[in-house]
Amino acid sequence: MKNLKYLFGPAPSVRLGRSLGVNVVPSKICSMNCLYCEAGVTKSLTAHRREYFPPEEIVEEFKNNFHLFKDITDVITVTGAGEPTLNSGLDYIFNGIKAHSLGKPVAILTNSTMLHHKEVFDSLLKFDIVVPSLDSALDESMRRVDGLHKSLSPAIIRDSLKKFCSCYKGRLFLEVLFCKGINDSKEDLEALAEYLKDVPLEKIQLGTVTRPPAHEGTQAVSEVFLDMAVDYLRLFSLPAERLKGFKSSGEGSLSALELKERVEALLKLRPCTAADMAGVFGVEQGKVVEVLNSLVSEKRVIIRNFGDTFYHHISVPLK
Repeated sequence: MKNLKYLFGPAPSVRLGRSLGVNVVPSKICSMNCLYCEAGVTKSLTAHRREYFPPEEIVEEFKNNFHLFKDITDVITVTGAGEPTLNSGLDYIFNGIKAHSLGKPVAILTNSTMLHHKEVFDSLLKFDIVVPSLDSALDESMRRVDGLHKSLSPAIIRDSLKKFCSCYKGRLFLEVLFCKGINDSKEDLEALAEYLKDVPLEKIQLGTVTRPPAHEGTQAVSEVFLDMAVDYLRLFSLPAERLKGFKSSGEGSLSALELKERVEALLKLRPCTAADMAGVFGVEQGKVVEVLNSLVSEKRVIIRNFGDTFYHHISVPLK
């Protein structure tokens, strides 16, 4: 398999299954500097939209290579090592991917910060699945957790997201991620319930820090808190649930070289466990461990623990 610049994975997505990622912004350009981000600390905090990667190149790579992944892909996800809606060629990218997606749904993950731009709003309406995030309905908590660019207003983000949800006709999953002692107060839950009570969503998925975070000291909330938060939101007839672990669907048949290439490509964008990757690629975990040991010995991959779990990630960040 050729070395790909924009496609990676499939990655194990707790929301979407086996997600073939399409990276549309370099590492790590984002409109937020979230405490918990698994992609690391934001290097360029910006709210400026431009063609960070050429849209034509992204579409061409997808068109020429998707056949390699179609049988082990549940969904194609436009994402990135930063906020994907910062790429001003987003509409072109979606249209090109959709034209060659062979019937697979096309999703996008977004931090919701660019929805006040009409071109972003209109582009996202086309996607089959949209997964926006909103970590707090309170200004102070949002700023503390998400590290917003100075030009962004929490109120405008919330208003634009609510307007988008009321117009969107596809599948809509909202993610809320809690950090201990920051956005997990009673006031945060009350404000969240009030904000969401008239927002049409298929699911509201509550999670916490489960991978090595960008900023040291960022801590997960307890499982007890997450269960309580789900129960509280359901009192308002909101479709809340906890983010669940990834389960593999299907079996893969990869050569040792193909497996090594795909493992390395996946780890360029996000840290994963050996079990994560075994599930994604449909292979025995022992085979993934062999590949990881080889990459560690070559100093291409490093290991980092978070709690009792060990994650592998690339030793040189993707540029």
